[in-house]
Amino acid sequence: MRNLLSAVFIASATLAGCESAPSPSAIRPVSSAKAPVAQEPSRVEVGEMGFQPSHVAIGANRQVVFRRTAQNTCATAIAFPSLGIQKSLPLNTDVVVDLPSTVRGEIGFQCGMGMYRGAAIALERTQ
Repeated sequence: MRNLLSAVFIASATLAGCESAPSPSAIRPVSSAKAPVAQEPSRVEVGEMGFQPSHVAIGANRQVVFRRTAQNTCATAIAFPSLGIQKSLPLNTDVVVDLPSTVRGEIGFQCGMGMYRGAAIALERTQ
């Protein structure tokens, strides 16, 4: 039994080491430049359980699109308290929130009653 286990171990180790290395043309150098910031607005679904996703990255356009998909939720409005922004969320309708271009870092948002919370993370712009 011991010999069988040893043989299985040696065979699996040998097979694992047989994978071919990627060709030089398939290897891409790692760039130190920042990745481009997405231009598409970030999307958040508002349902019975709150915001999905609850945290989103926002790009250079600084837009978040909220869409309420459930009738039975207290999240019938969206608020960004620190920015003084509040909008109603009609059922099955995209609501675009334009955030100021000066915002950086994490900006909290919540439903009108403050029971569901999330955040938009403003990414740095690239040159």
